[in-house]
Amino acid sequence: MEYGALHKPRVLTKAERDLLQADRPGYGTRHQVEVSFNLVNATVGAGIMGLPYAVSRAGFAVGIAASIWVALLSQLGLYMLIVAGKRARIYKFAMLVEHVMGRFGYHFLNFMILIQAGGSCVSYFILLGDTIPILLERYLPQFPILHSRALVMATIGTCCILPLNMRRSIGALARWSMLSVLCLPIIVMTILLRAPEYYRRAHTPGEWPQLDWVGSDVFGALGIMAFAFSCSQVAFNNFLTLRDQSSVSWCQSTALSTCMSWTVSMVFAVIGYLCFGEGVQSNLFMNFDADDVVVNVGRFALGFSMIFSIPYVSNRAK
Repeated sequence: MEYGALHKPRVLTKAERDLLQADRPGYGTRHQVEVSFNLVNATVGAGIMGLPYAVSRAGFAVGIAASIWVALLSQLGLYMLIVAGKRARIYKFAMLVEHVMGRFGYHFLNFMILIQAGGSCVSYFILLGDTIPILLERYLPQFPILHSRALVMATIGTCCILPLNMRRSIGALARWSMLSVLCLPIIVMTILLRAPEYYRRAHTPGEWPQLDWVGSDVFGALGIMAFAFSCSQVAFNNFLTLRDQSSVSWCQSTALSTCMSWTVSMVFAVIGYLCFGEGVQSNLFMNFDADDVVVNVGRFALGFSMIFSIPYVSNRAK
């Protein structure tokens, strides 16, 4: 045996590294871009459906300004949370709150995360149930077994969502997050292609959209936007997966994710508002016909994206 061989460091397996990076620094393996996609996947989900409605309630100008303000606050909050954790050497959100606010803060935060994450998962499952089973029934009528919403949802949950939710580290979901985020341009493109046609049906030729610069429910719209841009619960989970765990690297990751989230969300919101105005529904796809083939491609992309978003959202409550 070669001298010193017993002192050679053992190479960690992928499973061991994933387990270690789940709760302590120094074991990250992900690049800033991968972490950014994870954050976008946590940020842009079912909440995007309600953004056109939020803009209609806040007004066009106020809605755009409010969305920028909320996005900046979200990015700043993510950055400051990690800076505080590094200074206190605490890398769990709940434990950091306990360090600052005591045991009451710890239990209160866990309760709020449970309510938000649980509510998000329920809304995502409802949205998934409103897309995939309906599309299967429409385009595969020869298979009656696929028309059962309960059976389809149970199969998707057991075979697709549960295995992803069993990962030790949230970093292991990075590639799946990329697939989910890549569905967003498809969703936006289908809306972009079909919404103008629905606008032309409801308006005379040459008529321009009527813009309300200030809406009637600005504070209500702020609540919808805050939900659409919220992802502070997964800040530490993502930071610990970074290969470079410096403050600069984390700032770059959060800035990139915020820019991508805001761009996708507001393009979606503005298109929906300009084409449907005050009549826009809280779920934008409800404004389109159920037999619109192009829109149904967007519906399928939304359902497919939800399959990869639910495991990520449920990790907030872990």
